[in-house]
Amino acid sequence: MLRLFALSPAKPLSQSEIARQIGVSHVAVGKQLPLPDELVARTPAGWQVVDRAGCWDRFMADYPGPRGLTTYWATTGDPAAQLERIEHVALDRGDAPPAVSGDLAADLYAPWRRPSRVVAYVVNQPSLEEHGFAVVRPTDATVELCTPRDPTVLTMSRALPSKRQGNPRRYTDPLIAAWDLRRSPGGDVDAAVDQLRARALRERLWR
Repeated sequence: MLRLFALSPAKPLSQSEIARQIGVSHVAVGKQLPLPDELVARTPAGWQVVDRAGCWDRFMADYPGPRGLTTYWATTGDPAAQLERIEHVALDRGDAPPAVSGDLAADLYAPWRRPSRVVAYVVNQPSLEEHGFAVVRPTDATVELCTPRDPTVLTMSRALPSKRQGNPRRYTDPLIAAWDLRRSPGGDVDAAVDQLRARALRERLWR
């Protein structure tokens, strides 16, 4: 819910609309409300965000991660080319396309640094060995694929135009992208996260 209020316009949202947009039950939403008064207020028309930046910062501080099953892979080629191979594997298997996060999503939302690895969320874990990838330790990975326990990650992802392809590509929302970007290696990560935060709060990047 903090992600939803950080990324959505300022109009009030009913409990049912919150549940629909984040992909959980009406009852589950009710168990988490109310959110802190300094961040979200209840009005006759529904729940109204008070401090979008505060919602962003609280989420980044408190989110425990998507959890679930994560696999780590490595291969040659730049991250964009590796992602295209993974997307082709998903298409050949008849799976939903991966939801791109981390470096590559941030490069779409608020370009700042050169992407160094692929982070993506998948419904089903693909077997990539026959496509030129090797299973590796997390520290050696060029690709991280997660099947999340958090149901909101995939529900809140969106199909957006790709920079390299004319076809839409599925991306996580900017807050999940920022959370994954923060885990990336490199001395410019903090600046890239700050750029993404500033643009997401200034413009409507997520629909």
